[in-house]
Amino acid sequence: MFVYSGTRLDWAAIVENDAALRKFKVSPPTYPVIDLPLSFALDTIFFPLAVGAEVFH
Repeated sequence: MFVYSGTRLDWAAIVENDAALRKFKVSPPTYPVIDLPLSFALDTIFFPLAVGAEVFH
């Protein structure tokens, strides 16, 4: 799932949800609390592209 994936990755790292972190198959950011607002902003900007990618995936 591409929609808000950066924000979901940061949140999973903050709450230490290991199952969700394994789904992403990437290492979480070193400072997820600092990265969360930046990821949310970029995920919001790229939302139309993510929805299109998800629909046609």
